[in-house]
Amino acid sequence: MEINLEMIRNRNRTVSLLYNSSLSWYYHEEFANAFLFDFAIGCNIKPKSGLFFNADIGLGYQLSLTPVYMYELNDYGEYVRDKFVSRSSIVIPVSAKLGYSFQKMKHPVSIFVKYKWFVQAPYIDDVPIVPHGALHFGLGIGLKRISKNN
Repeated sequence: MEINLEMIRNRNRTVSLLYNSSLSWYYHEEFANAFLFDFAIGCNIKPKSGLFFNADIGLGYQLSLTPVYMYELNDYGEYVRDKFVSRSSIVIPVSAKLGYSFQKMKHPVSIFVKYKWFVQAPYIDDVPIVPHGALHFGLGIGLKRISKNN
């Protein structure tokens, strides 16, 4: 699940600068629940037809919470429950989005499909970097009315 805020500079041009920030949460039954915040910069390509394409790269922070108890082997050969409850990581996201915007509304609405790929580091001691990928289908709602003068 992701909540995303996009700001596009020079929206009426075919190619525009894009600022993107998102807050997301994901769940995996065996590995982790995680909250992720990231900020990205990229480009928005929008021909006059309403179709658009976005690509961006960014930097973020992830907090992972373990859904099961973890155990580690101590010096006496006994397994003891680890005190590890959460871990922090830096993430580097890269995403590409293709969509269509319905512009003839007071607040423009768009539908899109987006693929977001990111690397997480550090992960655990033996695995320093882990890649993730997610396919998003979404609905965008413009919060500010777009005028012809923007």
